[in-house]
Order: sequence, then structure tokens, then C-alpha cells
Amino acid sequence: MSKGRKGQSGIAGGRRVRMASTAADAMIQGIVVYMEIANAARMQLMKDKVLTPGIDMRLQIERDFCMNILQNICHLKQSYIQNLQRQVHEDKEKFEEEVKGFCDAVVPKKRRIVQSKDFKREVAALTGRNRNIKKGGVIFP
Repeated sequence: MSKGRKGQSGIAGGRRVRMASTAADAMIQGIVVYMEIANAARMQLMKDKVLTPGIDMRLQIERDFCMNILQNICHLKQSYIQNLQRQVHEDKEKFEEEVKGFCDAVVPKKRRIVQSKDFKREVAALTGRNRNIKKGGVIFP
């Protein structure tokens, strides 16, 4: 191998291991990271009880789409994908920060303005009370 094509290497488990350094490997790693963040964000939003059916469906589709790309286009084995998933979860603090940022981008923790024809009934259903609220009011989650 020429000097220009050498990747990073090290010793792991008594064997010499070459680290991935190609653009395809970086793309695959990015897909796995996004897939895991989307899946964890879906679970976190479900746990916080702010997951709407539309967002739930979209995050499921994105997770499945990423898995299909890895299996059917990149032709990776399931064991290799699971190894990459484990690597993503190794730094728990960094992963949790990324998931929180993703959750905040998907469902902002700011005011939401609900506007519909039957606004009063929606507000009563959301708050569990029947109030006199004017149309186009602000709801705090």
C-alpha cells in the first residue's frame, strides 16, 4: 500500500485493525448516527407525551429508510450495522445532547398557536377544562 492510501491503524484484541477512512465509510457512519438519533428522539418524545401521529410516522419512516439504505444499497450485514449502532451509543452524554437537540428541533418547547374552526373544543380537550378562550389564542404545552 502506498503512503497516500494508508488509513489510521491500531491494535485491538491482539490484532492489527485498520480504521475506516473512505468517503463511503463516513457516509455509512452518518446514516447510522442519524438513524439512531431519530429512533431515540422518537422514544424520548413518546416518553414526554408530545409525539404527534404525523411526527411519529415520519420518524419511523426515516429510521426504516436508513436501515433499508444500509442493507439493500450498501449491502451491509446486520452484525456490522449493530456494531456501528453500538459505537454510536458509546459516548452516552454526547448522544443524549444530540437527541435533546433533535427533539427540540422537531417539537419546539415554545408557544404554539392553534388555529382551527373549532378552537374552543380543541383547547378544552388539550387542557381538560372548558374555558372561554378567544379564537387564535396561545397554548402553552
